[in-house]
Amino acid sequence: MFFKKKMKILKHKRYVQDMALELRAKIVQEACYENKIDKTKVELFLKYNERLKKLYKNNKFLDK
Repeated sequence: MFFKKKMKILKHKRYVQDMALELRAKIVQEACYENKIDKTKVELFLKYNERLKKLYKNNKFLDK
């Protein structure tokens, strides 16, 4: 039971982390090359980043 829960959390953490990194890259690319910042992408990035912080804070065993 514990192993399944841990794997589910790890999978979710990886997904949130990938989305945050992808959004950050898109935001930086648009800012550098097109001189614009999409507010929706910034809000999504902040949302995913906060969620990732909560996952790390609540699940200390995932850091290893």
